[in-house]
Amino acid sequence: MKSNEGRVFTLLCRVASIGLGLVFLFAAFSKIGDLKEFQRAADGLVFLPQWIRGLTILFLPGIELAVGLCLLSGKAIREAGFIGAGLLLIFLALSVHSSFVGSTAVGCHCFKIPTPAWLNLSGWQVVVRNLVFLILFIMVFAGAKPPCAGKSSGVSNPEL
Repeated sequence: MKSNEGRVFTLLCRVASIGLGLVFLFAAFSKIGDLKEFQRAADGLVFLPQWIRGLTILFLPGIELAVGLCLLSGKAIREAGFIGAGLLLIFLALSVHSSFVGSTAVGCHCFKIPTPAWLNLSGWQVVVRNLVFLILFIMVFAGAKPPCAGKSSGVSNPEL
């Protein structure tokens, strides 16, 4: 039987999962909806090699879409949490770099359709937002059950 703290943590993880799933779907559809703008934004990352920018343009919207769908559906949450945390580590590094050099070229370009003003962040605000998202992804990853949890492996232990 779960304790109240365990139930609350499970609920918070599910709420975080749904929220992050919506953010990632929104980000993916924003990029897919205007691929030329996303390509221009990625090409603005001149400190990255061209092949990395090309792979980003090619794969990032699909990865964001898959992570968002997994988080919303409740399927493969640990995997989505792990991949999402990895992406957020990259986004966090890029936003810290951007803030230090004073560049506006680095942005997630996630919210290209009309959004509330509080989502239009810049500089260190983006760093803080990415850090919060990273913490939420780690929480989702930690709170999700491992794929084999509760399943019998079918192998008996003769020493027991």
